[in-house]
Amino acid sequence: MTREAYEPTPAGGGDRFPWIVALGALVIGAWIFFTSTVPAIRERETLDEQEQILIERRDSMLDATTELRDRRKALSHSQDHVLVELDRHGLHPSDPEIADIGATTER
Repeated sequence: MTREAYEPTPAGGGDRFPWIVALGALVIGAWIFFTSTVPAIRERETLDEQEQILIERRDSMLDATTELRDRRKALSHSQDHVLVELDRHGLHPSDPEIADIGATTER
């Protein structure tokens, strides 16, 4: 074999088919990548926002639960605390709602 068989073809006289196929594959690959990635990124951002909202709600519920537990402990020690809580909510012990609650708890 001679040295001429291993030399590349000159710049102006080569076959362009492999370049066209490679470029086409690159364009199709980029199109597939962006059409599947961009919606996934948007969905991820939406899910992150929803997660933050749920975490905030959970934290507020835990705080409210802790506050209610503390109130129940205080209420179980003295009847004065019960009256203070009723007054805080604008209720009177003789209100029908309170009488109904008392009737159901006595049973």
